[in-house]
Order: sequence, then C-alpha cells, then structure tokens
Amino acid sequence: MEYNQLEGPIPAALGNLSNLDSITMSDNALTGSIPASIGNLIGLEYFTISDNNLEGDIPPELGNLRKLETFRIRNNPLLTGCFPQILRNVEYNDISQTGLPFCGAG
Repeated sequence: MEYNQLEGPIPAALGNLSNLDSITMSDNALTGSIPASIGNLIGLEYFTISDNNLEGDIPPELGNLRKLETFRIRNNPLLTGCFPQILRNVEYNDISQTGLPFCGAG
C-alpha cells in the first residue's frame, strides 16, 4: 500500500488482524496517531510508515513487536514521545527525521 495516496488515519482495527506479518504504508498522506492496537500484532516482521503526516505520541505498545525485523518511520516530524527500547534491536531500523530518542536513552 505504499505510494497510493492514501489519506486519513491508520485504522485501529488493523490491530485485530492477528496473522498480519507486514504493514507497508510509506509515502502516502496518512494523518493522526499510530494506533496502540498495532502492538497486538505480535507476529509483525515488517512495519514501514515513513514519509507520511503522522502525529502524536509513539505508543509504548510497539514494544510488543518482538519479531520485528524492519521498522521504518522516518520523516514523520510531528510524532512525539520516544521509541520503546526493544525497537533499538530491530535489524533494519530507520527513525531518522523524527528527532525522537529511544525511551530511557540518556
């Protein structure tokens, strides 16, 4: 679903799709916050939502994504808060252009 000019918020119901292993929604016009329900997707391996207009706090529930191999969220400058420490260990991690730290990082 990348490069599809999708607009509006990421649906919270996405977190109910328990067998989902990949979310690729980069380069759209998504707005609003990242739903905490994404943290329910414990089998998620690939989560990329770069280059959108997302805002609000990073949900701590993203720390539940222990199988994540790719996490791309760059260029969403209106996001606030910090990233759960577990995301620091993701194999391919791109949080550039967010200006946000990892939680507990000094």
